[in-house]
Amino acid sequence: MASLLPYASHASHAPVGQARQGLCPQMRWCVGAGMRAKTTGSGAREDSRNLGGGSSRGVVARGRKEFQQPHQPQQNQELWNQRSPGRDGLDESKNGVFALLLINFGVHIAATSFLPGLPAMLALSHLKPAWWQFITAAFVHANWDHLFGNAFSLLVFGRMVEEEEGAFGLWVTYLVCGVAGNVASYLSSPHSATVSLGASSAVFGLFAVGVLTKVRLDLRRMLEALVLGAYVWRQVMSETAAVLSGGTTVGGLSVGHWAHLGGAIGGVLLVLLLSRLPKGDDDF
Repeated sequence: MASLLPYASHASHAPVGQARQGLCPQMRWCVGAGMRAKTTGSGAREDSRNLGGGSSRGVVARGRKEFQQPHQPQQNQELWNQRSPGRDGLDESKNGVFALLLINFGVHIAATSFLPGLPAMLALSHLKPAWWQFITAAFVHANWDHLFGNAFSLLVFGRMVEEEEGAFGLWVTYLVCGVAGNVASYLSSPHSATVSLGASSAVFGLFAVGVLTKVRLDLRRMLEALVLGAYVWRQVMSETAAVLSGGTTVGGLSVGHWAHLGGAIGGVLLVLLLSRLPKGDDDF
């Protein structure tokens, strides 16, 4: 590969005063021993000179006005910015999952700080449900432990889904699986005093979608699908056993096992439905 040499390294034939005035700060980069110098004024022309010979005296003597600032450093910086994850070290392609996290944390902060009636309006009331509660219940949580537990799973499996399907695909999966889980939870105990809330139904849908989208005819992806699939299978079997045994409670709150299973089933149905659509963009 040809080496890149600064123009200043070939200025030994020019007087010291001319070299200081003509080369600093305008240095022209050249490939190997030759470069193309662009002259200015009425007699503008393209001139190719060998900087290793005696002709370099005339090139230096023409002064710094005849040489333009090189663009290579700026072009290299632009290429680096395109290939690097970002100036702050974060991958900008993962903004979808961070948007969901911000919404969940924002709702909980508002509910615990200055809008105490917000959970009652957003959570799914089985006694008298409003249509929007089947959606909004996936963004409201009972306490900080509940929120952080779901946020961890959302961060891990949400990023996995976003890598495969993009931000829009992640948002569609979250909403569809959240609604499916809330519908399943409501149907398990309709017209009762039960209140359903939390992102766990959507998270279980991300479990299923995250594994199914990894199933490809590729050794690395098949290994990922096997490891993740084993984890998701254990979670689903645990939820099924809990439903059959009458349910469990954590911190005095009943766990919505039907919502978890409904979210996972919603994720599977979503993947099966989209797999039958004509192939288009990488996102949903």
